[in-house]
Amino acid sequence: VAFGKVAAMFPEIEFVYRCHPVWIHPQHQGVNSINRAAEYIHWLGLPNLKLSSNIPNAEEDGRFRLSYKRSSFEEDLKDVDIVFGEHSISMIDAAFKGILFCSVNVTGRRDLFEGITGMGFPHCESIEEIESLLDCISTESFKDSYEKAIDRYNCMTNEE
Repeated sequence: VAFGKVAAMFPEIEFVYRCHPVWIHPQHQGVNSINRAAEYIHWLGLPNLKLSSNIPNAEEDGRFRLSYKRSSFEEDLKDVDIVFGEHSISMIDAAFKGILFCSVNVTGRRDLFEGITGMGFPHCESIEEIESLLDCISTESFKDSYEKAIDRYNCMTNEE
């Protein structure tokens, strides 16, 4: 819902919503969770919001498959300026490709990416904070802050 609202606020930005592949697990969101996301995005009818093609398939007999093609993730990253996620390693994968990332948690639950956001990487907890981030992303102060976070991350990884 949050990124549907953000996409409506920024019609000049193309948003690709990528569901986490383990959503289909019955102990997570369930086998129809990605279908629900697809139906919601279609219902919104926003030309700048689409669902990623990186969707695992549910088997005909009702079983689910957690494996997925990494090439689909690579395809999602083409021409991307920023990756938003709650706590996915995909955000770190994007960073290694020089793509900005921001953790987002609008649920009110604890920040599962706290160790990374504590280094200074952007973190948003509301639609207004996402809007503010998108508005300031090209400023020098944002760039400086992000580069300092990268330096902290690199120092941390060099210590181990």
